Amino acid sequence: MNGISPYNVSLWDPELSFIQSVGIVPNLRGPSSPFEYVFSYNLPSELKQAISSKLGYSTPRATLLTSSGTTANLVALSLVRLLGRRRLWIYLPAYFQVPIVAQNIGLEVISVPSMWPPQVWKILEGLDPNVDAVWLTHPMHGFGNTMGADSIAALANYMEAGGLVLADECFCPNGMELSRHLGKDPSFVGTYSPHKSVCMNGVKLGIVIADSSQVETLEQRSDVWAGPLTRMTVADAEHFLSDNYDELAWNLESKLRVAESALERICINFDCGLLGTSGVYRAVCVRGLPPELEQSEVYIRQIVHASGTSFIPLHLNYGPSELSFGFRINLARWCIKMEAALIRLLRVLRTT
Repeated sequence: MNGISPYNVSLWDPELSFIQSVGIVPNLRGPSSPFEYVFSYNLPSELKQAISSKLGYSTPRATLLTSSGTTANLVALSLVRLLGRRRLWIYLPAYFQVPIVAQNIGLEVISVPSMWPPQVWKILEGLDPNVDAVWLTHPMHGFGNTMGADSIAALANYMEAGGLVLADECFCPNGMELSRHLGKDPSFVGTYSPHKSVCMNGVKLGIVIADSSQVETLEQRSDVWAGPLTRMTVADAEHFLSDNYDELAWNLESKLRVAESALERICINFDCGLLGTSGVYRAVCVRGLPPELEQSEVYIRQIVHASGTSFIPLHLNYGPSELSFGFRINLARWCIKMEAALIRLLRVLRTT
C-alpha cells in the first residue's frame, strides 16, 4: 500500500489511474474536484468499455455504473417497461427485491417455480416475445448451478424471435457469465456486482449492461433511479479491472475447491445429495426426508436445539419442490467448526 488509495490506483490521479496505465488519455467530462458529484455518465467511456469486456461482452455496449447490485437490478427492471414489455416471467430462485419492484412499477409478474436440473427452455415455450420478458439469476442463487447448453440455446432462440432476457449475474464468478454466450444480442441485459463473487459484499459496485442503443436511456436512469456514485464506487471499478482482483478470485476458487472436497466426503457418509457447480453456494439434500419438513417450525426448532446448529432451508431460496429436505452451504465460510457443526446436524437429521 502506498497511502494514495486502498487499491493503489485512482481515477482522479493521472499518474496512477487505470486509464493512464493503458496509455489512454480520456476526455474526462466530470469534475476533478473531490467535492463534486460523480455520475456514471461522467466517467470515461474507456473505463466502462474495459469493464464490459472483462464481463464477457465482445462488442460495444451501454454500461452504467451504480452504487450497488441492488440498484443495478432496479435500473434493469425499469428498462423492461421502457422496452415495451408488460409481463415479467421470473425464473426462480431470484433476489427477493425483483418481484416486489416489478409489481410496483406496474408489470404483470409471473414467478416460475425452480426446477432441478434447471430447464429454462420449458418456460420459454408459448411466451409472446412482444409482451413478455424473462428474468433469471445466474448462477441459481443458493444452489450455485450454471445454465447448461440447452438453456443457453433456448434463450438465444427466444431473443432472436424478439424476446427480452434479463440476467442477474451479481453473484456470478468472473469468467462464467452468460454474457459470454448471449451478450452480442441486443435483447440481452445483464446486471453485475463483481465483488460479491469474491465475498467482498461491502464493496458495492453495481453494473448494468445493455445494448449500445440504450446509452442515453441508461444515463437518464442514472439520474432518476440510481443517483450519484460515491468516490469509492469509482475505486471499486478500477479494482475490478486490476490484477489484485484476479488474484483474489483465484485464491478464493482454490479455497472453495478444498471445501467442496470435504463437503462431498461428508455427503457420501450421510447419503446426501450435493447440488451446485459454481460460486460459493451449494445445496445439501438429505435423501429420504420429505421437503415439507423444511416448513415445519416444530421440526426445525427440534433439529436446531438437538444439533446446536442453524441453517437456511432450501424453500427460503425458492428451492425446487421435487428435492428432498435440504439447506444451503456457503463454502467460503468452511472451517473446522463449520465442518463439525454440519456433521452434528446430519447425525441428528438421520436419527430424529
